[in-house]
Amino acid sequence: MACGGPLVAANVGGLRDIISQNVNGILVHSGKPDELAQAIVTLIEDEKLSRQIGERNRREVNKYSWDAIVDKTEALYHDLEQNPGNEREQMSSFAENK
Repeated sequence: MACGGPLVAANVGGLRDIISQNVNGILVHSGKPDELAQAIVTLIEDEKLSRQIGERNRREVNKYSWDAIVDKTEALYHDLEQNPGNEREQMSSFAENK
C-alpha cells in the first residue's frame, strides 16, 4: 500500500478486513492459483483500475501506521474509561473504524 500499488491477496484473516474488493485491492480465495493469476491479469490489463487502487492505497496507508494505531487504541481506552457500560458497542465501533 505504501508504494502506491494495487493489492492482490487471499481472502483470509485480517486481509479481508483491510482490503475492499476493487477499492484498494482484489481478494481471491486461498489456494486458488487460477483466481490469483486472473486478478493479476485484471490489474495489468485494466490500467485505470490499477491506477485508481494504487492512488487510493497511497493516500490511505497512513491509517495503518503504528502512530495511527496507537492513537486509535488510546482513544478507545479513554472512551471505555469515561463511558463504562457499553463496551460491546465501543469495541464494535473501534473495529469498524478502519
